[in-house]
Amino acid sequence: MKKEYTLEKLGCAHCASQMETEIKKMAKVKSASIDFATARLVIESEDFAGLQDSLQEICGKIEPDVRVMEKNTVGEKLPRVSYSNITQILLGIVLYAMGLADFLSPNYNQILFFSAYLILGGKIIWKALRNLAKGDFFDENFLMAIATVGAFLIGEYPEAVGVMLFYRIGEHLEQQAVAKTRKRITETVDLRPETVRLVSGETTTTIPIGYAKIGDLIQLRPSDRVPLDGVITEGDSRVDTSPVTGEPVPVRAFPGKSIVSGSINISGLLTMRVEKELADSMASRILDSVENALLHKPKLDRLITRFARIYTPVVVAVAIATAVIPGYFTGEWQYWLYTALTFLVISCPCAL
Repeated sequence: MKKEYTLEKLGCAHCASQMETEIKKMAKVKSASIDFATARLVIESEDFAGLQDSLQEICGKIEPDVRVMEKNTVGEKLPRVSYSNITQILLGIVLYAMGLADFLSPNYNQILFFSAYLILGGKIIWKALRNLAKGDFFDENFLMAIATVGAFLIGEYPEAVGVMLFYRIGEHLEQQAVAKTRKRITETVDLRPETVRLVSGETTTTIPIGYAKIGDLIQLRPSDRVPLDGVITEGDSRVDTSPVTGEPVPVRAFPGKSIVSGSINISGLLTMRVEKELADSMASRILDSVENALLHKPKLDRLITRFARIYTPVVVAVAIATAVIPGYFTGEWQYWLYTALTFLVISCPCAL
C-alpha cells in the first residue's frame, strides 16, 4: 500500500534528500520518495501503524521546523514562504552599509559588522553546530560557517558579513522560486472540485466528488468547474477549456457534447451524465502525471547526490592544504589563509 504525506515548512532540498535516505532505512518502509518542489512524501509499506510519528522524528532531526502531515484533502494548500527573512536581510543590509560607510570609530564599525553578521548568519552558524553534534560535518552550513568565522579571525569583517548577506538573499530567492513552483502544481490539484451537485429527479444534493458514479447526473451552474468527464444531457452554455487544453476560445456545450473535467462552465445551467469516475477523469490523469514525473528522480539527479558526498570533504581538504602548505614554505600565513577561505566560499554553490 502507498500513502502520501505533506512535509510542511520543508525549505531545504539537501535536507529533503537526507530525509529520503533515512526513511528508506526504516524496517517498515518498502520504498520512499520525497519531491522537494511539492513537499510531498510517498511511502510504500504494509504497516502504517505508528509510522507517522517515526517519520516526524526523522524529519524533525534533519530540519526541526518540518511537520509531517497526512495528505487527505483535495486541493490541500502548501505552506507559504516565511517573510521574516526579508526583515532580517533588510536590517542586516542597513547595519552592513553603516559599517562600510566608516563614519564611526573602528571599534563601533566592528560592532556594526558583528551585529549584521549575527542577524544574517546566526541561523547558519546554529545549523552548522547542530549538524556537527549529529556528526554531519560536510554541508553548506559548515562551509559558510568556517569561511566567515575565519574571515572574522583575520580581520576581514566586511567580507564575512558580505558572504552571509549574499547567501541569505540567494536563499530567499530560492524559497520564492520553490513557493511559486508549489503554487503552480497545487493549481493543478484545484482542477478537481471537492464536491458535486447530484441530480436525482427534481432534487439536487451536494455529495463528495469521490462518491459520484458512472451514469450519475451532475448539475453545473455558471462559473462551476466541471468535476468529472461526461456528456451534456440538458442546457446550452459556453465552456472554458483553457485550464486543461490551453485553448483560449470558449467552446459551445450542448446536449450530446462531451465535456472534460477541469473545464469551467461560463454562462448557462448544464446537466451532464458522468462517463468516467474520479480516478479516470482528465484532471486526475493530469495530476497523476505531474506528481509521478516530479517523484521520479533521473540518473543525473542521483549522480549529483553521490557526487556531493565526495565533493564537500575534498573541497575542505584542498582548502586546508591551500592554507597550510604554501604558508609553511613562505611564512605568509594570513595571505594563504585568506586564499583558502576564498576558495571555500566560491566552492559552495549556495554561497554563490
